[in-house]
Formats: sequence, structure tokens, C-alpha cells
Amino acid sequence: MGKQTLDGIKKLMCMFTLVFFVMSLTVASVSAGSNDTYKVEKAKLDTEKAKLEKEKILILKEKAQCEKEKQMWEAQKKKLSTKNKTDKEYQNWLKNYNNFLTKYNKCLNKYKTWETKYNNCLKNYKVLEQKYKK
Repeated sequence: MGKQTLDGIKKLMCMFTLVFFVMSLTVASVSAGSNDTYKVEKAKLDTEKAKLEKEKILILKEKAQCEKEKQMWEAQKKKLSTKNKTDKEYQNWLKNYNNFLTKYNKCLNKYKTWETKYNNCLKNYKVLEQKYKK
């Protein structure tokens, strides 16, 4: 009876050893496949970065133009600050100035949105490199 129990324990231990061996092989094959995932994620980030780089040129030109226009409006504001605030010329200028400020704020928001996307893309690059560097 003691021998049957010992044989049963040996059989059970062999099964556990076999199960753990198969599990270790499975884990190794899954981690080997992660290199493909890296390539796919990197290609996706490369595409996104290229798109953002193209947008960068247009957005920076637009921002520079808005800044130049803002300086012009500020110079006019200094000249008109001595005028009577109820004067028709001043009221027309003020209306146009407020329209410009709306346009300027949209320009800044567009730039900030782009900047956020670009910084997130760069951050994702770093995370991807650290994740697959290990």
C-alpha cells in the first residue's frame, strides 16, 4: 500500500513537471512574437509622426502670421487709445480688433492642440523603446 502511494506521488510530480515545462515553452514563444508587435507599433508611430511633422510647417507659418498681425493691431491700439471711445472710427476698429482676437485665439488653440499631439507622439516613442528594450 505504501508503494502504491509513492508511485501515485511520483506520477503526479511527473505530470506537474510536464505541465510547467509546457508552460515555459508557451511563455517563451509568446514573448518571441512581441517583436512583431514592436514593428507594427513603431510603424504606426512613424506614420503619425510624419503626419505631424507636415502639419508643423503649416501651423508654425500660420502662427507666425497671426503674431505679426497681432503686433499690427497692438500698434493701432496704441494710436487709437487717445481717441474718444464713442467715436465711430474707434468703434469700427474695436469690432475688427475683437474679430481678429477670435481668429488669433483659434490659431493658438490649433497650435496647442497640435503641440499636445506631437508631444504625446514623442512620449509614446519613448515608452515603446523602453518597453521593448528590456
